[in-house]
Amino acid sequence: MARWTRRSALAGGAALAVGMGFQSGLPLWAQARQRVPYLLYLSFDNIHQIDPTQPDEPVSLLPDAEGGRSIFDGIAIDLRHGHIYWSDMGVPNQRDGAIYRCNLDGTKRQTIIAPGLTHTPKQLKLDPITRQLYWSDREGMALMRCELDGSGLETFLRTGDPVAHRGDQTRWCVGMALDPLARQIYWSQKGGDNAGQGLICRCSMDMPDGAAPDARPDIEVLFSGLPEPIDLDLDVENRRIYWTDRGDNTVSRAPMVGGA
Repeated sequence: MARWTRRSALAGGAALAVGMGFQSGLPLWAQARQRVPYLLYLSFDNIHQIDPTQPDEPVSLLPDAEGGRSIFDGIAIDLRHGHIYWSDMGVPNQRDGAIYRCNLDGTKRQTIIAPGLTHTPKQLKLDPITRQLYWSDREGMALMRCELDGSGLETFLRTGDPVAHRGDQTRWCVGMALDPLARQIYWSQKGGDNAGQGLICRCSMDMPDGAAPDARPDIEVLFSGLPEPIDLDLDVENRRIYWTDRGDNTVSRAPMVGGA
């Protein structure tokens, strides 16, 4: 398992990109032809776009952002239909999380999952094969999915009861990533603050016959005893899993097959 600290990553000129798509300010037909790369990142209540050639001039895509209750966290891009999706954790101690989408230039903001239908949605991914959205629900202690228009909302894995296990951070699902071809989903359970209780797990994206979200026989624990794992990503081609760890302030990688 290789590991980098934030200091060494920055010294090496590395950057973490949450997405890339088309340049704003162009008509959609021109964007589709030109495909100018850019980076997107989230603040608490807005989506920001950076042109790599002008990194000191970010553009905010939601000028009418609500602020206040918003804590944006996960982001996914659907280039086929020209949409940006993002998760809003809302107020973490209340069940008022939501998922929204807008056009690539920030226009036509829509509510996909209304506040209260998920608790505190975190990392968000789009399955390019089934065209579904997947996300981790932290205090909801769950993994969830829906169609791109918000229909078919489903909890397909639950690690605890949000009421009975309230405040138990070992059950919080924080990061998640998809391996669509293998039909597997990976997720992190962070544990307490830098407590060495963190897990990275995986299971099938399909519910086994006779199973229930809180009683799945196919859960594998790939890594345990981690300081505090947060977001995940996969390099499926090279069979590597990457994750950030808030506890020891690192970015780590390991084989997707798991290890001690």
